[in-house]
Amino acid sequence: MDAKVIEGIIKVSPLARKDEKAFSEIRSAIYVVYVQTGSYRNIEKSALDDEIDLYTSMLINDLNDDRKLKTIHTSEIGYCFNNGIKGRLSTDKDMIVSYKTLVRWLDAYVDHSERRIAFTNSSRISEAKRIEQRTSPEERRISMEKMINEAYQDYEKFYSAPKVKITGRIKMIGEVMSDTLPFSVKDYGGIKRAYLASTNKIKNEKNLVEYFDKCIAEKVKTIF
Repeated sequence: MDAKVIEGIIKVSPLARKDEKAFSEIRSAIYVVYVQTGSYRNIEKSALDDEIDLYTSMLINDLNDDRKLKTIHTSEIGYCFNNGIKGRLSTDKDMIVSYKTLVRWLDAYVDHSERRIAFTNSSRISEAKRIEQRTSPEERRISMEKMINEAYQDYEKFYSAPKVKITGRIKMIGEVMSDTLPFSVKDYGGIKRAYLASTNKIKNEKNLVEYFDKCIAEKVKTIF
């Protein structure tokens, strides 16, 4: 599973709600499960259609009523089932298609670390857009510059922390996490870099990390 792929799906697909378009897409995703697992061969066509229609209706109800599943976007379901078929969401050796199987895949999908990352990133970006719509240019400037200053401070701490190399990965001594940057330094959509470029802070640096490295080398205390 890939967080970037999931994030892209969330961005363009609506939440799975009770409408004709969602029913059609979810029904297709379930049908693909039957085809790819070969389960369709053991059921007569009319019985298969009835079973898929039933599962689709049950799933739409759960996607709207279940607190955990209601965060799922319609097009995520096909992606989830594709990973379920490949054995990435369960340890089942025998592939028996049932409603229980589909829900178990969705539960495992929502709990998967890559999906949690994608959902968190999408939520933050959506919130940033909502804030931008209801704040003045001056408030946005102050907020952005504060965010960049805090990101730089976090990066300085990360940069200066003792590190040791373990099996090809960089691990910060005394901490669990290792080769990942602080979340505040991750510049989704290049928003921070774009702002720095608009204020002539960034010249040729390709990304935020390159710029922060330069600032550290020049002993810059704060960006703004």
